Amino acid sequence: MKVRQVRLLLAVGACALALGAAPVAYAQKITGDITGTVNDSTGGALTGADVTALCVATGLSRSATTDSAGGFRLAELPVCVYTVTATLQGFKTTSRSVQVAVNNMTKADFRLQVGNKSESVTVEATTPVIEFSDKLNSYVDRERIAEMPLNGRDFQALLSTVPGVQRSPGGGFLSINISGQRNTSNNFMVDGISNNDRYYGDVAFGTPGVVGLVSTVIPSDAIQEFTVQQTPGAEFGVKGGAAINIVMRSGTNDFHGSTYYFRHDDWMDAKNYFTQTCFDANSKTRKDCIPPNPKTPLKNQQFGVTFGGPIVKDRTFFFGYYEGQRIQVGTPYRAFVPTPGQVSQARARITAAGLSTTKAGESLLGFYPTDPSGEIAVNTPLVGTSDNFSLKLDHKLNDKNQLSLRGMYGRSHQSVSGGSSFVAPAAPNPPDMWNSVTDPRVALVGGTWTSTLAPNKILETHVGYNRFSQVLGINNKVDPKSLGIDTGPLDPLDFGVPYVDYFSSFGYIGGIGGYPITTAPNANTDVSSSFTWIGGKHTLKVGGNYQNATTYSVRNRARTTLEFTAGTGDPVDSIVAMLLGRADFAGRTFGSTVRHLRQNSFGAYVSDDWKLSPRFTLTLGLRYDVSLPLGERDNLAARFFPDRGLVNLGTGGVSSLHETDKNNLGPRAGFAWDITGDGKTALRGGYALTYDVGNFAALHAPYNINGARTGAFTNPTLGVFGVSLLGDLGLQADDPDATCLNPDTGANGDYVCIQPGKPIFGSSPTGQPPFNVFAIDPHLQTPYFHLYHLSLQREIFKSNVITLSYVGSRGRDQLMVRDLNAPPLGTDYRTPQPNRPFAKQFPTYKHIVELVNDGRSWYDSLQVTWRQANWHGINTQYNLTWSKCTDYNSVNRGGGGQAGQNQNPYNPAANKGPCDHDVPLNFGVGGVYKIPELGAGQLGAGWEFSTIFNAFAGRPYTPNVARDRSGQDFDRTRANCSSTDIRYNPRDADKYIANPEIFSIPANGTVGNCGRNIIRGPGFAQWDLGLVKNTKINDRFNVQLRIEGFNLLNRANFGAPTSNIRNSAFGKFSTTPDVDQGNPVISQGGPRAFQWALRLQF
Repeated sequence: MKVRQVRLLLAVGACALALGAAPVAYAQKITGDITGTVNDSTGGALTGADVTALCVATGLSRSATTDSAGGFRLAELPVCVYTVTATLQGFKTTSRSVQVAVNNMTKADFRLQVGNKSESVTVEATTPVIEFSDKLNSYVDRERIAEMPLNGRDFQALLSTVPGVQRSPGGGFLSINISGQRNTSNNFMVDGISNNDRYYGDVAFGTPGVVGLVSTVIPSDAIQEFTVQQTPGAEFGVKGGAAINIVMRSGTNDFHGSTYYFRHDDWMDAKNYFTQTCFDANSKTRKDCIPPNPKTPLKNQQFGVTFGGPIVKDRTFFFGYYEGQRIQVGTPYRAFVPTPGQVSQARARITAAGLSTTKAGESLLGFYPTDPSGEIAVNTPLVGTSDNFSLKLDHKLNDKNQLSLRGMYGRSHQSVSGGSSFVAPAAPNPPDMWNSVTDPRVALVGGTWTSTLAPNKILETHVGYNRFSQVLGINNKVDPKSLGIDTGPLDPLDFGVPYVDYFSSFGYIGGIGGYPITTAPNANTDVSSSFTWIGGKHTLKVGGNYQNATTYSVRNRARTTLEFTAGTGDPVDSIVAMLLGRADFAGRTFGSTVRHLRQNSFGAYVSDDWKLSPRFTLTLGLRYDVSLPLGERDNLAARFFPDRGLVNLGTGGVSSLHETDKNNLGPRAGFAWDITGDGKTALRGGYALTYDVGNFAALHAPYNINGARTGAFTNPTLGVFGVSLLGDLGLQADDPDATCLNPDTGANGDYVCIQPGKPIFGSSPTGQPPFNVFAIDPHLQTPYFHLYHLSLQREIFKSNVITLSYVGSRGRDQLMVRDLNAPPLGTDYRTPQPNRPFAKQFPTYKHIVELVNDGRSWYDSLQVTWRQANWHGINTQYNLTWSKCTDYNSVNRGGGGQAGQNQNPYNPAANKGPCDHDVPLNFGVGGVYKIPELGAGQLGAGWEFSTIFNAFAGRPYTPNVARDRSGQDFDRTRANCSSTDIRYNPRDADKYIANPEIFSIPANGTVGNCGRNIIRGPGFAQWDLGLVKNTKINDRFNVQLRIEGFNLLNRANFGAPTSNIRNSAFGKFSTTPDVDQGNPVISQGGPRAFQWALRLQF
């Protein structure tokens, strides 16, 4: 609901001041509520009964008095098992045990018996399984967190057991999509403190360092519980997606903790599918390799300690942890390489043409191994270390004020494969030469102050700060001039073998393009507060937020990218071109990109839970958000105007990249209805309009998947120039008449020639127009989501609940980029400049890539959950999600094969297709079973099973070609399709697409007619199982021995396929999902593997 007036905001602010909620901050909820009624034995309401909740573990208590309908509500209770007591003169005192979970409304009804108040009655304790909140929450308790089998002990893997969550197989960077929303929209928290990385949009503490391997971990032994809220309440802002909140364990009146050691070696593991099998060139099939390849080497150790307890009983408590990880593992995949015969043919052709190979060509080809089959098994070494610490203090200042402080710190070192697209460097080069290296540092500190001003008035304030620092580099510092390649002026920090990403169907060399990059630090300060007032049938909450996010960034992209496709798809033609030093593309950036980014965000909200009857609660709320435009400390940014061109900030009356979007009012509404009145059937519904502030990278360093190579902070008026040279490829590289383009004069040529003593990009590479420009819609809006659900819950028998939910979302004004200066379709891609819309007005501008609000999304799902809550020793949840997700684009920026840019700037709707993360069917199970005692003393006691099972449909992808003929300089664009009847061989890694002939290269001046994401990848299935033996030493100490198996059935799951139709590997798979995401073996999707552990608990 977007309106221009702000009068309602003023009203919200006035309410906040009137109720004493002066701090302008927003409270991320880390507490739960207990609500219920107190009646007599006939069902009559009892007014004035005293209800008290006592957390025995810490001595915290909270009280309330029933209203005229016998109702009560105990709000903002920390997570704990409470003893709730109801008393009234003339009736027996009645008590029951109630578990409070984060964001959960737990119902606790009492029926008092006539008698003396001194007499007591205890009601049998049961685990709450029916929720009476309008929010759609998924809750994972401590037992499942600690006991379910987790490969690599990454808590984010548990999200695969939550309905509505789609996590990329293998995990990795930005791997989580919830209810159809973008992977940058998730709102991560630890104890209500923001845990968001505002630059990339991912989680901060727990994010991958390089590719997929987690850099810092939150130990599962230290987590009390976590929740996923798909329709977040009014208290959640800045991020517009689902709220993922981790609650850390706290100290209690008893000392408790654990020490543990997990070890995973390769001696019990199966071989990776692409290590075990080889492609036979004669039969065109995969067979067991002869001689056999070795299995993936692995040694992963994770060890740590947790410890908590009282400093002063019932008053001051502490809890802390340490966890370390040491890992060495191979990264197995197959890579496509030249055959000796192809290299010989290329050399013969060069000799026949009377030409000579170049030093540059020989140097680059020398990095490629050869093999008669055209492929090799790669096992690039991955090395990682990680150390993680935390301390949490809880202190009761007095009966009305509690203070909680926590600090977390993690550090790591990683050397990780650049990805499955890279070949292993030929001997004698080191096998980790293309690895990416980094030393991340992450910190999170915060405090929470809770003040009970009166039994019905609670003020809660949070202050938090997180900081993420990382420099991503490559594991070679080769001066390109030593290879015969002069790329121009180059800081030694940017040394490295040029990145060759397209060389026929062969793998890449050089290490990840664009590295090194610096994001150090990336910091986020968050101040928040909420005030809760319970009055009669109303529970009113008001609050707000202030958040300041900053990033220090260096992204020079000075290491050159080269491509050798020769324009034919024939691998021999590509080898000829490389040996002759004739590339069809070369690109790099010149100039300093040191930037200090910053953004401020504000918000305020009001909500009311209105108990219309003891069985029906209506929730109404309203939130207002505003974020100032992303800025730079020294105004090192430029804004594009259609009538003025580029204008630097701080000049010409320009102070921001776009106007501030001030009309962001987001209503909330919901209800919860106890249909039968016995607490066993609930109908709940909710709606939220949420605003989603874009991550910094969408404006600062977008992957536009074309030659723009620029962002709002690196436009050419700022002394930063992205230079892209593109050959015409009119003749073969060994043709005597083939020409070289001249970057100094701007003359076209067939190839970008790498010649001895001549800079590739010319003598003045920063001064030769046309330049590429990044623009932002001057009226850029904050993207927003409509989120809604309708859920029916029924306890079918004790501690067993079935939940049926319709969950939907609609994304509007989503970020997307388009080329404002794209030539009209039909223009010859070799001569686009004269036909560009701004050619006469701005002849020195090439691409004008604009960030706009063209993106839209649609998501609808049926989510079915069966929860068994400690039923006969079973604590398990089964989930089935049946969904459909459609959008124009799925990411704020591109990368990783995803397109953030509309390929037809004249028709955004032409991009509509399945979401990149669309998974129509997703089934998951996660739980623990405590086996009853089998007799035989200690040997027969303490056994338990734990399991995680996932099975889901494959993700979609788009057939593309590596050369764009539309004039937009995409490095990939959609192919043409002669049919929509795509046939598959689901379990064939080499012939997955049975009819590849239906795909073809688009005509000159056109974009392909294939729909976006029309190909569906193969499905995924994996079963993990843990066997645990607990042995009690005495009443305080327990020793746990466990063995955990992953992918027990050793099912071969496949990662992303080759999608370039011009590549001879089109439609083939070369990796398993764990390797595809840079997290081999210790993530989901690898071969059968086992780890064992020893844990001492007390």
